[in-house]
Amino acid sequence: MQRLGLAAHFEAVFDIIAAELEPKPAPQTYQKFLRLHGVNPERSAMFEDLARNLVVPHQLGMTTVLVVPDAPGKSCARTGSWKAAMPLTSIMSPMI
Repeated sequence: MQRLGLAAHFEAVFDIIAAELEPKPAPQTYQKFLRLHGVNPERSAMFEDLARNLVVPHQLGMTTVLVVPDAPGKSCARTGSWKAAMPLTSIMSPMI
């Protein structure tokens, strides 16, 4: 994040080490994140590039967004666990 100039936009990073090697989509991983950072799931959003990793956050009450690549002609199927599909550049361009 430092090399991309994005570090100032984040307070913390919750990675696989912080999750004690419990990967997504394990429910305890999301619950640990919420607990450690004091996040109210109903006032937060989960951005993810794999639809299967949005099921648990959706069940927890988070707004979920499936991020898709900017590829003309590509589409993705709605799984019911996410609210919108957005190209990554539409999310990141205001930040950089």
